[in-house]
Amino acid sequence: MPEPVDWVARRSGCSLKILFESLYGQVKLDVDRINALEASVRRHSSLSVGPLNERPVFFVVEKAGHLGPSFVQFEDRSGTIEVAGSGVALRSFSVSIEWYELETRCRVLMDDEEAELWRVSKRALEPLVGWRSD
Repeated sequence: MPEPVDWVARRSGCSLKILFESLYGQVKLDVDRINALEASVRRHSSLSVGPLNERPVFFVVEKAGHLGPSFVQFEDRSGTIEVAGSGVALRSFSVSIEWYELETRCRVLMDDEEAELWRVSKRALEPLVGWRSD
């Protein structure tokens, strides 16, 4: 007999608040990696991740940008996370979650296409460091 599925625990973990906090963690990790790489490879302005506080928004800012301040904003807007840039060639996009009943799991959707968190972070951060996105 198969093991019972704990769909209650899985479903309770499928919330936009949890997704937002997880995305913040992924972006912060990626920014640390980019800054370490950029420091060893070439002289590029570093990136800074703003704190996550009560307001459901955080920013990644390029410090000492040559064309003025550039940043990417991640904002929880009741049902989706909107990602937009300023001073950077980033087409705005949205991130949401969906409970996938057949596999009893939560799916992350980037512009309605399933994606892992690292892909969301990659799409948002690449323009800040001048890397071409695929």
